[in-house]
Amino acid sequence: MSSRLTVGVVGAGFIGCKHIEVLQLDPRVEIIGVADPGENGAKRAAGFGLPCYSSLDALLSKSPQALIIATPTELHAEQAMRVAEQGVALFIEKPLVATEQEVRQLLDVLRLNKTPTLVGHHRRYYPVVQQTRSLITKGTIGDLLAVTGQWTTRKHDAYFEPAWRRKVAAGPLLTNLVHDLDTLRFICGEVVSVQAQSSRTRGFEKEDTTAIIMTFANGALGTFILSDITPSPWTWEFAVAESTYPELDEKQNTLRFMGSLAALEFPRLRRWQHKGTEHHWHIPMMSNKLKIDNDDDPAFDAFKAQSAHFIDVARGEVEPLVSAEDAAGTLLATLAVIEAAESGRKIQIVPRS
Repeated sequence: MSSRLTVGVVGAGFIGCKHIEVLQLDPRVEIIGVADPGENGAKRAAGFGLPCYSSLDALLSKSPQALIIATPTELHAEQAMRVAEQGVALFIEKPLVATEQEVRQLLDVLRLNKTPTLVGHHRRYYPVVQQTRSLITKGTIGDLLAVTGQWTTRKHDAYFEPAWRRKVAAGPLLTNLVHDLDTLRFICGEVVSVQAQSSRTRGFEKEDTTAIIMTFANGALGTFILSDITPSPWTWEFAVAESTYPELDEKQNTLRFMGSLAALEFPRLRRWQHKGTEHHWHIPMMSNKLKIDNDDDPAFDAFKAQSAHFIDVARGEVEPLVSAEDAAGTLLATLAVIEAAESGRKIQIVPRS
C-alpha cells in the first residue's frame, strides 16, 4: 500500500490531541478530521488545522480507513462497534470498554467483521518493559514468586471539576491501575484472582485509594497500592519522566519482582542476589544495575512507537502488540479489582472468550 492512510480521531481531549500531534509527524498518514461535539474540541481541531465534525457518523461519512477512539470510556463500546461495522481499522484508547458485558459484545463484533484493532496500552512499547518481560521469562531471577508495586500520587483539585471524573468509570482503578495491571500481565502472565479494599477520602463516587492482592496463573503472588490523593514519587510517570509532570532529580522504582534466586527493581533494573552459589540470608548480598536497552535514546517516544505500529496494523502488515482480546484480559482483571473492593470477596477472573 503506497498511498497515505486516511485517519480520523474521535475525541479532542488531552489524549486525542496527543494522538493528533504524533500522527501529524508520520508521512504515511493523512488525518481527515476530528469528531467532537464540544466547543473546546472544535477549537483544538482548528489549532491543528483540521475540520471538526459534531458526530461520529459525520466523520465516518468522510470514509476514513482507520479511526482512533479517544473518548470517555463509557462511549468506547458503542462507538467501536459502529466503526467496525463500517469496515474501518480501529485504535481504541485504554481501557477497552467500561463493563464485562461490553467486552463480550465488542469482541463478537470485531471478530465478525475481522476488524484490525489495536488498544492503547502504550507502556508495552518501552524497551525496559519488553526487556523485563524477557528477563523474567528467561529465569534471570529464578522462578517468579512474588511482585509488589504501587502507583501513588496526588491529582490536583481542578482535575475533578468535570463531574464525570468523580465517577467510578473515571476513577484511578480504570484510569490508572489498568496501565499497571497491563504491565504486570505482560511481564508476569495472567492474573487469575484478586482481593481488594478501597477508601473514598474525597467523598466522590470513585475510589481514592485501593490495596490489592493478586494471584497469577504461574502461582506467583502480587500486591499493589493505588492512590490519587497522596503526594509521592512512586508512579510510572515519575519513574520514567513520562507526560507533562515535573522530572524528578532521583527517579524511583515502582515494582519489585522477587524470584527464587534474585530480586529485580523496576524500571531502573537493579538486581539483588546473594554472592556465590548459596541463596539465603546468611550469605552477603550484592546488587548490580542492568543495562537498559535504548535507555540513552533521547528520541524514543512510546506514543510515537505505538502510533507507527498502529499504521502497520491498520494496513494489515503486522499483528497488534495489544489486541482487543489481550486488552480485554487487562480490563477484566481491573473490573475484578473493583468488584472485590465493593464486595469484600476474593474474585476469580473468568477467562475472556
